[in-house]
Amino acid sequence: MSEENGNLNFSSFSLFGDRLTCFKLKDGEYLLFSPFASRIGRVDEDEIKTPETVKKYKGEGFFGEPIDPEFSYEDMTVGMVLTTDCNLRCIYCFAEGGRSRKLYLNEKLALRTIEEAVKPETKRLTLYLTGGEPTLNPEVVMSSIKYAQEYDLPLQVLLYTNGIIDDDALLDQLVAERVLFHLSVDGIPPVQNHQRPLPDGGKSSDIVEKTIKQIVRTSETELKTIATVTQESVATIGDSIEYLAGLGVTNLQIETFSPFASDKFPIELSPPDVDAFVSHFVQGLDTAKAHGMKLIHSSYENILTPCTKYCQAKSRLVITPDGYVTPCYTVTHREHPYADAFFMGKYSEEEDRFEIDPEKVEQFFGRTTENTNPCQTCFIKYICSGGCINRAYTASKSFRGVDPYLCRIRKRIVPQFLYRLLLEVEEHYARGG
Repeated sequence: MSEENGNLNFSSFSLFGDRLTCFKLKDGEYLLFSPFASRIGRVDEDEIKTPETVKKYKGEGFFGEPIDPEFSYEDMTVGMVLTTDCNLRCIYCFAEGGRSRKLYLNEKLALRTIEEAVKPETKRLTLYLTGGEPTLNPEVVMSSIKYAQEYDLPLQVLLYTNGIIDDDALLDQLVAERVLFHLSVDGIPPVQNHQRPLPDGGKSSDIVEKTIKQIVRTSETELKTIATVTQESVATIGDSIEYLAGLGVTNLQIETFSPFASDKFPIELSPPDVDAFVSHFVQGLDTAKAHGMKLIHSSYENILTPCTKYCQAKSRLVITPDGYVTPCYTVTHREHPYADAFFMGKYSEEEDRFEIDPEKVEQFFGRTTENTNPCQTCFIKYICSGGCINRAYTASKSFRGVDPYLCRIRKRIVPQFLYRLLLEVEEHYARGG
């Protein structure tokens, strides 16, 4: 194991027993991680190879089976694309927010979608509200929440917002309903204002900062923030962590810009260089820890729920404003370039029913780490679970492909994250924990 620029470079990787993440720390020593047993530790090279050790680990549950989700009405997610309209003009928007036809989900279809999803056997319900900017359709946001509450089920409401919420009363209502806010913000004001400008080109950072402060101050649920990093902004990761921590943010997910070809507007951006992103992200892990912030990347966000599928919630029904059923929250309307490939059905108002194509369902939800060739021998296949299907499709134009660029990032970030986790565990036990 060597160290360059504050980053650890692990000399070898392997998949141990097809179930455990195992990689070499230094001569004669390995890090062994089991997502099934939630266990991590150091193992000597001689020890790791003995049948007795393998038997011991099996007995302790190290060799579990990954989750392979099947459709079930017991735990349902209802996704709603409330509108394609948006009050920002992000220069990389994969949903083409505000640039396509301005469509708004009507209340009748929103409530009908909830009705369709909830069955007598349903035990838990999640409402996932997105856009465009969903708060531009406030009446349907609130009526959907109220209607979902009538089913008297454990209910979780997630709202994806850009933070441009000028209506304080609406924000107070959402906080009162214990909504989980997922707020997109790209970091320090110069980056936010450049990458996520207002429709007139104006600055958005002051408005978003006000929203963040209000949510942090008033909400009983943790605010989750999501930042997109480009080649231009990669060097500001550390500064952005410091900035957001200063606003009270305790949960930040950072992802790289994904090249996306839109016929609505030119996208003249580049994803960050792999070495640069990994270096700044890994340094960011230490900065975030110093501020008590959770720093997340999609490569390990489901690290304790080993799964064969990245989109674990197969039991979901997502409706677009124009009545199409989509499996992906980023393919939001019929004019989207991926609509033909991704859409799997449509609501028929005349017959009052949802018409679903089972072949399209299988095409999307049938993708697993077992039938995606590049994933089959990957040492983190049950941790990253194959990654985002939309991003894989963008790179490969296949539902059984991967994004090689993201694979390179994941294979370098996960060991860094696990090594830091190992040190934290060892420090905890050294203190008598």
